[in-house]
Amino acid sequence: EPSISETTRDYVLFLLVTGKRKSEASNLKWKDIDFDAKTITIQKTKSGKIDILPMTNLLWHMLKYRFESKAKHKEYVFPNKYGSGPIVDIRRTLEKINTKAGIGHITAHDLRRTFATMTRELGMTIQDTAILLNHAKRDVTEGYIITSREIKRNNLDKVTRLILDFIEGWMKVYWYGGDEGHNQGPVAPIVEREYYI
Repeated sequence: EPSISETTRDYVLFLLVTGKRKSEASNLKWKDIDFDAKTITIQKTKSGKIDILPMTNLLWHMLKYRFESKAKHKEYVFPNKYGSGPIVDIRRTLEKINTKAGIGHITAHDLRRTFATMTRELGMTIQDTAILLNHAKRDVTEGYIITSREIKRNNLDKVTRLILDFIEGWMKVYWYGGDEGHNQGPVAPIVEREYYI
């Protein structure tokens, strides 16, 4: 079975369930993560505008586990294997996933396309999808789009659930479970499940 590092696995999962560009995810630093407010501040976006991403439960647990267990002394959320900078190239990892899943060639941008497709499968509007993807240009005047953080979080959670249901059974995962650590200490336990990356 092809092996994938935990950092790369979590990075790919982050791309898949947020729809963010690979550069936006790779440049994330721990100072951009607010566990109390459950938000991720993406500083370097294509549009040049800061993007505030609300955390779903899955993202909260994944990032909290990473922070507490191994990455808290590193600057980047997804560091390279030397810990000296951000993760850069995941082509080899995606090739391993392609082989494991028996699917065609996929790229990091395909994960973003998959996210966008899932939003439409769930019946979200073009405007909802544009907001989640943080498109530089939208089809409606931005001043008329009023999206609360909780609505955005709920939409992200719907996509996450659909993606996990879709890939169940053909990829092994470590599920970041529990109840956000309220009754189990700072980090909820990890339970091995038979799906996702």
